[in-house]
Amino acid sequence: MNYDVEVAVIGAGPAGSACGITLQKAGITNILIDKSRFPRNKTCGGLLTEKTYRVLTKTLLTDPVDGSDLGGVFRDVSERLDLYYGGERLAGSKVAKKLRSVRRVTFDDYLVKKYRSIGGTLLEETTVESIDTESRTLALSGGGTVKYRRLVVADGALSPTRRTLGFETPELAFCTETYVPKADLDIEERVVIDFGFVKNGYVWVFPSGDDYCIGLGGKSKKDRRYDDLLKEYLASLGADPDKYKMRGAFLPFGKPVDQRKGPDFAVLAGDAAGFVDQVTGEGIYFALSSGVAAGLSAAEADFKKAYLEKVGPIAKAVKETDRFREKYLKNAPAALFRRVIGGRDAFTGFFCDNMISEMNYSYSNALEIYRGYKEGGK
Repeated sequence: MNYDVEVAVIGAGPAGSACGITLQKAGITNILIDKSRFPRNKTCGGLLTEKTYRVLTKTLLTDPVDGSDLGGVFRDVSERLDLYYGGERLAGSKVAKKLRSVRRVTFDDYLVKKYRSIGGTLLEETTVESIDTESRTLALSGGGTVKYRRLVVADGALSPTRRTLGFETPELAFCTETYVPKADLDIEERVVIDFGFVKNGYVWVFPSGDDYCIGLGGKSKKDRRYDDLLKEYLASLGADPDKYKMRGAFLPFGKPVDQRKGPDFAVLAGDAAGFVDQVTGEGIYFALSSGVAAGLSAAEADFKKAYLEKVGPIAKAVKETDRFREKYLKNAPAALFRRVIGGRDAFTGFFCDNMISEMNYSYSNALEIYRGYKEGGK
């Protein structure tokens, strides 16, 4: 079958679905194309911060899209965060901004269904075989075509479309995770981040319904066996490391992609654009925000210029997290890390609420964050 639309979106994860929903609400013809069939699984810690929840409820899932059933997507809600270094607890605090957890198999399917419920067209189990940039035509597996005026690339960290269109390829990190029933572990239920277990990365433990989502990640290296490291960590918690199935995935690492170098009719969103927080690994917020920005920009005369302006704060934030990681977390000596973080429980809660959950401060000025904490009377 052949299609003719204003905007073609490649990839129907959070970035692509958010773009599609925004386009549908604006009455702009579009189509979503994804290689998988939904529901499909996706390796991801699945922790949603307050800013992500706000994008969902205040920007994306508004009339005519009903977000009243969104609560059924959340697996857990956490109000405590503990920071560790190599198994040693450094600090922890109750947080004012709730940390919600989802499973991507459910969350992504929810967004796809919302898109379809307002008339969106999704081609599942479909790949783009070739892209004719002159006629702006996509050739699809199965023989169909899509003619488009504008193209949104949201097909993930390994995006083949990004490479085809001549955009640069970012560095990559790798993560692996598993789900462990809470009944199998004798640990306190809270969000845990351990920065000392993986060089240039971290371990996470997120409550997720009847389970814990436990994973780790760091810069992708061929000689680094992340599955073995995760098994080692599970064993340290008293779990049988061979009992649980593990899944792995790549994610962007470092600075976001410079999109000025690609064609004017195409933009990158989500992981394909390198929009991932380099300190926390958070990607869903950036995926949803950039997807919405792409959808809104489609109504502008200069599509790409409008998009780059709208995602400018996102790109800046990612660059700042990368610089912060390089300066303070990369190869951080254990003694230094312990001295800075150790025992600062109240500051841990403040940092989580104001940086991780809300980005009220800039990562480019660490002193500004601490000053804000002190001025708050903590």
